[in-house]
Amino acid sequence: MKNTIFIFFILLGLTSCLKDEDLIQKEETVESAIVINEVYSTGDPDWVEIYNQTDEDVNMKGYKISDGYEPKYTIEGDQIVPANGFLVLPIDKEIMGFSLSSNGESFSIWNSSDELLDQIDFPALETGISYGRETDGADNWIKMVPSPGKANSNVNNPPEITADTIKEMNDNVGYFYKINVVDASGIESVKILYKTATTAKYEEMAPLGDGEYAYQFPVFKAGDEVEYYVVATDRTGLMTYFPNSAPDEGIKVSVVDGAPVFEQPNITVAETAPGVNSLTFTVSAYDVSGVDEVKVYYLINETDEANKAKEVMTDNGDGTYTYTITGLSENDVVAYYFRAEDVNGNKAYFPTEDENFDHDLGTTWPTYTIGQAPPVNGFSQLTITGGTASEDLVFNVHVAYDNGDVQEVKFYYYINFDQAAYDADPTGYEDANRVSIKWSGDLPTADDMYQFTIPNTDLNSGDKVIWYMRAKDGNGDKKYFTYGQGEDFDKDVISDWHEITIQ
Repeated sequence: MKNTIFIFFILLGLTSCLKDEDLIQKEETVESAIVINEVYSTGDPDWVEIYNQTDEDVNMKGYKISDGYEPKYTIEGDQIVPANGFLVLPIDKEIMGFSLSSNGESFSIWNSSDELLDQIDFPALETGISYGRETDGADNWIKMVPSPGKANSNVNNPPEITADTIKEMNDNVGYFYKINVVDASGIESVKILYKTATTAKYEEMAPLGDGEYAYQFPVFKAGDEVEYYVVATDRTGLMTYFPNSAPDEGIKVSVVDGAPVFEQPNITVAETAPGVNSLTFTVSAYDVSGVDEVKVYYLINETDEANKAKEVMTDNGDGTYTYTITGLSENDVVAYYFRAEDVNGNKAYFPTEDENFDHDLGTTWPTYTIGQAPPVNGFSQLTITGGTASEDLVFNVHVAYDNGDVQEVKFYYYINFDQAAYDADPTGYEDANRVSIKWSGDLPTADDMYQFTIPNTDLNSGDKVIWYMRAKDGNGDKKYFTYGQGEDFDKDVISDWHEITIQ
């Protein structure tokens, strides 16, 4: 007898921990013309889509529905589900006595004879996502793009990736990779996986807007083989890989010994005697394997490249190289370009050779005119002073538009930019670390010169400052200080920014 009582109390204790619906035996459904086809539980109102699998209309007047396993509301009035069509039932708690939980629960339908026609247990759903049959009336249920009153199979597609294959990387520049991803339900994430013989990374690509995503690869060693692929996931959980062979096999890229990397030259002019001037070029050049030499090529008052002078620039030991042209007169025009060669014989030019610059065609070389204002319609005549921990870092630059209208000049910079932190949260990192200075004086100034200062109190020896400038006229036309990169400059590409190391 004692054993029997003990068992009774155990059973009583167990049942007291269960919800009422857990004690209800789920009914078997009967064959039905209509089925639950899609559930949306995060709306105002929530709704359920009913699908008619037959060639005859079905009137749901008198049918019963519920957010559980027992009927709660009887449909009043005619509610016609057309043949091979859909009916969307709004779930109004004030009228029906229940709503659908975004945390997931059940939905059921009974006919007027209290026979269970269909029942679905749906999961927790994010805002803007429904749960439906992948194909109307079929057994497979998935999270999907809401499609009330429409065929489910026509709207639920995986993301589309448009991307180019990286052909080559080099050991001096971290490759900046951009792709496009679109999806009707919205993108949950876009990630890139890459690996070498010694490392592997799986990282978020940064959204740039309008479906564009980007990732800045680190600098790899020459001879490395990098394998990568991209995976995009939409809000319904569907995924697309690029290339199609991923994740089993990605795209393999060999890292080559790249040419040196130039930065914009700083040009200064000094009057050495009455009417006599000197012009000094200072340029930065970098290469992983080492820079062998940097040369300047120039012409004075002519454009015939056959008469060019070439000189080896002085290595200042800090990554910068200098050369001075003396004996220049007022209005002399100096055309110039630079060439750097690394220890392995790889060469690079500044400006970068393209349709606008050819080192074998003197008429395409950039020019500097002694004693004259620099050309209008953009930035020019930059001088930088300071660059040590004990001095302010001061930028003086000429800005002008050919329409004479300057509405804004801004200077942007980071100190000790952290690529990994930026990749992890571009917007957050930018908001916390990027400094922008807007010119607050006259627009335009009397001499078209603008000055921006980074105080030495913000600088320490060894700090790296990356920066760019932007101007805008009344038409919204934007100009960037591009270090000769012209239209190739992209403010969203960190490697396009200009760098100064504080001494």
